[in-house]
Amino acid sequence: MNPEDVAMTFLRDEMGLWSVTTDDIVVREGTLEDFYGDMSSKQFGYILELDFENEWLRLNEAQWYTEENRERLAQVHLDPNMEMPNGYYIRTWENDRTMDMGKRPEILVVEFTENGVEQKQLKSWKELQKHLEEEGGYLPFWITSENGVVTKVEEQYVP
Repeated sequence: MNPEDVAMTFLRDEMGLWSVTTDDIVVREGTLEDFYGDMSSKQFGYILELDFENEWLRLNEAQWYTEENRERLAQVHLDPNMEMPNGYYIRTWENDRTMDMGKRPEILVVEFTENGVEQKQLKSWKELQKHLEEEGGYLPFWITSENGVVTKVEEQYVP
């Protein structure tokens, strides 16, 4: 098997990432030592649960598409001509994952003010839980993690 096929098999079969295409994969020459070190990732989805006792969050992974990346729709077997009334489309499916809550992540949420839409920084996971409760609980976020631990949580503004 070539490296792209191995990567595609792993990403789809083991991780359930069916939206990934071979165009997303970059093959680089390297040695085993090149793979040691910090691992970072960024996921998009909906925070379904914050478990303070076990220090993890449950994320329903989703995909974010905009007018600028319509070509991706066809690659994941969606109609590239579908309507996007607000300029975006969010695709969800049953693909929940848990992630370790970091001790002091950067938490940014959307706040509506008299000046329009602004980002507000929260100081704790408890403040995020309160925000989720106040806003109805089902909000899209970008979650950044380092070595499996959440370092940043950023709410996606949706008009």
